[in-house]
Amino acid sequence: SIGPCGATIVTSDLYPGWKGNLLIGALALKHLARVQLNGTAYEGEEKLFQDKARFRNVAEGPDGYIYVITEGPGLLLKLLPAKN
Repeated sequence: SIGPCGATIVTSDLYPGWKGNLLIGALALKHLARVQLNGTAYEGEEKLFQDKARFRNVAEGPDGYIYVITEGPGLLLKLLPAKN
């Protein structure tokens, strides 16, 4: 188990390639999991920030940006979309 802690579904237009994906914090395996979905069916997974910290929570703010809270070190991160 990744030790899931905190999850959100990306709905923001700021992350077009991620829209509809599930983001899950991983305490045990120390990463942020981006689970790619096709409707409700699993398509794949990407491990973000692997071995950087224990990810406590992830949420999409009212401004459309994704925010993540880590443990050890305790950080609040704002994920900025890639520029095309």
